[in-house]
Amino acid sequence: MRKDYHMHPSVLRVPGGFDEFAGQALRRGIGEVCITDHMPLASHKGDRILPGHVEEYRREVLTIKEKWAGKLTVKLGIEVDYFPALTTEMAEVFDAGEYDWIHGSTHLHVVRRDLFGTECTFNEYANLSFENTLEAVQTGLFQSLSHIDIHRWAFSRQDRFQLVDDGYDVQRHMPIISQILDAVKARGMRLEINTHFAANTGDFENVYPEIPIVELALEKGVLFSFGSDAHSADHVGILLDELHAHPVYAKALETWEDD
Repeated sequence: MRKDYHMHPSVLRVPGGFDEFAGQALRRGIGEVCITDHMPLASHKGDRILPGHVEEYRREVLTIKEKWAGKLTVKLGIEVDYFPALTTEMAEVFDAGEYDWIHGSTHLHVVRRDLFGTECTFNEYANLSFENTLEAVQTGLFQSLSHIDIHRWAFSRQDRFQLVDDGYDVQRHMPIISQILDAVKARGMRLEINTHFAANTGDFENVYPEIPIVELALEKGVLFSFGSDAHSADHVGILLDELHAHPVYAKALETWEDD
């Protein structure tokens, strides 16, 4: 069965908006989805659940789940930005109750604005991102690890961030990536294949994670999940056909859709 376990319909901000997401999922042959709106952050409102509204969010997703029963399987999820200083925000998420799926993710551009100056290079930033990601996995709090190499998006946005291009090379970071993948496997988590960056840029090469990471994960026996990371209905399940036609990503998806 095709499943998309990463989407942001902003169910509290856009009442009824999930119906468009659901319709697109069914048109793309997806039978199961997980709603994973962003956790609250007091310092960054954006397209997030507002502080103090996590319980309301959970209730709304459960209502949506009942509405679509028999037509589309809907799971209750949430995306959690892991960072050591976010203990209060994370506590609100976990104290609210049980979830079917929790994404662990790193968004240093939200929580560490001080990094985006001329003193931080591409490779330094990537290493800091991987270090935070490793710590997130080691907590054992999450079912999946989302967009492990999201720093590639930051590198593409020099109009927004000032990072020094010192020739990012994923191979330089393979030792810590290997540690992350070992931790993912040991904790029974899944590594997410995420098409958000690729869909927004129109470049399939921008699928997360890039091929060397996926190949190493497959060698280690890591299991995968898929998430479009859709912030609009038209992106639900996007590029799934292309992933199935790719020799490496298709192998990863087998561990997900055959489960």
